[in-house]
Amino acid sequence: MNLKKNDKIILIVGVVILIVAGAGIALYNAPSSDDATADTDDANEMEYEYTWTQRTGSKTIESPMVSKDSAFEQSYSVDAPDGCVLTQVTVNIDWIDDNTFGLIRTKGKDTLTAEVSLEGKSKEETSEMEGNHSFSYNVNTMPQDGSVDATTESEAKSELDEEFMDQNSADFDVTLNIETGEPWWRFLLNRDNGNTVDISVDYTYYTHELTEPDNDDGGDDTKTTGDDDVTVSSHQLGEFYVNLAYGRGMI
Repeated sequence: MNLKKNDKIILIVGVVILIVAGAGIALYNAPSSDDATADTDDANEMEYEYTWTQRTGSKTIESPMVSKDSAFEQSYSVDAPDGCVLTQVTVNIDWIDDNTFGLIRTKGKDTLTAEVSLEGKSKEETSEMEGNHSFSYNVNTMPQDGSVDATTESEAKSELDEEFMDQNSADFDVTLNIETGEPWWRFLLNRDNGNTVDISVDYTYYTHELTEPDNDDGGDDTKTTGDDDVTVSSHQLGEFYVNLAYGRGMI
């Protein structure tokens, strides 16, 4: 069959179009559902700023009877709420000798040796007849203000709680020894068996507060949250060829 010159040109153009369209379809990658979800999440993310607030507290732990015949040894822990950062712990050891004698000069003075260990750091002090000992330890560095990208406030809080996980607690050990000052011949007269010692702790920790971003309309929608108290794409070139294959945009 003989074709006219114009028909041949049309036929050649058509074949070229089909080839180009096929190549475009092969190159085109439709965005996956995961990519679409990720793009949506990124588009919905907001920047939540957070600031840290210093808080302090104290707690009386116990008042054990420390016998002259055996040492008192006990381990304790200080726990702030999740997401908080515990920065300092001070262990206080207070006592008064409750059994002395002598009118002109006080006799039978007891001696207390107190040792406190926290995260491998040990400190020891000794006092006679009475004492007020304070053993201070730095636990974590003070956190800095910053920001976090998240789609919701609860997600932002969860990210912060995870970032500062395990910085809200500290363990310490206390060892107490009493040496009584009573002479051997007073074992029948109001014998001194030891003393009561008060153990307490002071602590400093930081809680974070989130500031919700302002609305796009310029309205003020600021909100803060925090913890309290101790006991966290499509391929543009591919799209052009797909449209060409289906005759879209053709003149």
